[in-house]
Amino acid sequence: MAHRGFDPLEIPNYGPQEAVKFLHIPSSTLHYWLQPSIGLVRPADPRRGLLSFKNLVECYVLEGLRVIHGVHIGAVRKAVD
Repeated sequence: MAHRGFDPLEIPNYGPQEAVKFLHIPSSTLHYWLQPSIGLVRPADPRRGLLSFKNLVECYVLEGLRVIHGVHIGAVRKAVD
């Protein structure tokens, strides 16, 4: 639960290599999703490239949509826009 604007789920705590290990996805896939021009996942700390727990959940859902349900990333980008 967030208190006074603080949400512990949004703490930038994970580097890209940790995320790749946790999510079992290629680093190239994560790198693609994190590109600002793609607009799929916005890192909690873009300057340092650190991800929050919420970012990891976003990536997990993206991977599930892509692999399990066969949804193309282009369709996800269109829906996000």
